[in-house]
Amino acid sequence: MEMKKLVLDRIEDETGISGTGIVALGVVFPDGKCTIEWQTKNKSVCVYDSLSDVIAIHGHAGKTRIVVSDFAADRVKSAKALRDLITGLQQDLVEDIDIRGWRAAAEQLIGRLAQLETEQLGAITT
Repeated sequence: MEMKKLVLDRIEDETGISGTGIVALGVVFPDGKCTIEWQTKNKSVCVYDSLSDVIAIHGHAGKTRIVVSDFAADRVKSAKALRDLITGLQQDLVEDIDIRGWRAAAEQLIGRLAQLETEQLGAITT
């Protein structure tokens, strides 16, 4: 098992201490132990023997979503978002520049964006 990312997303704050939204970030280690760092005014780091312990203590009967995800999956999601952004920019540029008759400049810029995308995706996936 690889390390996983852990996020505590508080839907309702029963105690009035931590607030709502992302209240803690953490890691699930390969042996199952977890650490979380509270993103509240009074910062602290806690260690737990298992994810079950984190859920039992901080889940508040479903009032806190505890999201576990792969670091690798997040990198792939970021890469896809970057690709979508670049594709959108490319399309917008072609439409905008072609109106002004500067298609060659647009194609040059698109080529550079594609090169940057390849470089960024390579950095993200390695």
